[in-house]
Amino acid sequence: MSNQHFSSSRFWTPRSLLVIAAVPMLVFSCVQFALSAAARQGEPRFKGIWEPVSFNADVKLFDVFFTTAQEGWVSGGTDETHGGIVLHTSDGGDHWKVQYGDPQSSDRAVRNIRFVDTTHGWAMQGTGSAARLLHTADGHNWNLAGTIPENTTDYMFTSDAMGIAVASSHIV
Repeated sequence: MSNQHFSSSRFWTPRSLLVIAAVPMLVFSCVQFALSAAARQGEPRFKGIWEPVSFNADVKLFDVFFTTAQEGWVSGGTDETHGGIVLHTSDGGDHWKVQYGDPQSSDRAVRNIRFVDTTHGWAMQGTGSAARLLHTADGHNWNLAGTIPENTTDYMFTSDAMGIAVASSHIV
């Protein structure tokens, strides 16, 4: 294997710098045109607005899932290893209620909350070995559905009974 030294001038010529500078402007113009075209056609223009969540305990939120503009859940804990909770809103985030857990508990944080509709959802709660797989069939009451590998990267359900998970580069 030979050592090669590349000069930066070999790759970054004034012409290539002009192309690099022009590409973002072209992308911005295309996006701006598409948005203005959508506005002219009467299509809604959506924008996300992040606002602080008002809750009566100091918690870290690790995941969020909304099934409608009004109905949503967040999961987290007081930190990664304590106070695991699931909070729910039915008014677009103006008010939140605890559906699962206790911020004062020694249970680990709840993460990776997923829903297939407004009533069927899952969340993972670490334990130090196999994670708890929590499930709700009514959108309000959470129960232990089983366990899932702690190192699960991601998972999803396609129905109330059918799901798939990926852990350590293999399908579970």
